[in-house]
Formats: sequence, C-alpha cells, structure tokens
Amino acid sequence: MLRKQKTYGLSLKEEIVQNTAAYLIFDDTVINKKYANKIDSEAPLKEALVRRKYSGNEHQVIRGIGIVNCIYFNPETEQFWILDYRIYDPDSDKKT
Repeated sequence: MLRKQKTYGLSLKEEIVQNTAAYLIFDDTVINKKYANKIDSEAPLKEALVRRKYSGNEHQVIRGIGIVNCIYFNPETEQFWILDYRIYDPDSDKKT
C-alpha cells in the first residue's frame, strides 16, 4: 500500500481495518552506517544524523541512524499500517 502513496497517519484512517484485538506498536531501529561519518542534505538540515547508538542486532554500540516507527497491527487480518515515523535527531528537533 505504501508503494502507491507516501502518506501516513490521518490519511490512512479510512483504509485501516480496526479491531479491538489490534496492537499499536512502537519500534526503534538503528540503521548501521559504519562507513558514514555524516549524512548531509542540500536542504536546511545539515546536522549529522549518524551517531553512536546501541544496536540490539549487533549487541554493541555502532554508528547508525536511529528511527522510531509507530505501527498499527491487526492480528485477525494480519495487516499492518505505518502510522508515523521519526528520525532520532535531538540536535534539530529539540524533543529527544
């Protein structure tokens, strides 16, 4: 579904098959970037997104990009919808 459109959250409200047995899942993931020191963009965001973070997959601290996903999962239909995501960037968002 997300291949067709790149919208999240409220725009998915009509497409989500709601269920009282459903789960709201928050997942934090670290994407390994061991060969990258800094990821820049041409846009106003010039801070480094690559930082040292603990990776449960590697069982150690690695250089990577942290992402938190919010997912709605319906176990009866075995469908899931990505409601939102955030890139861990405390230098820019002043929230984390």
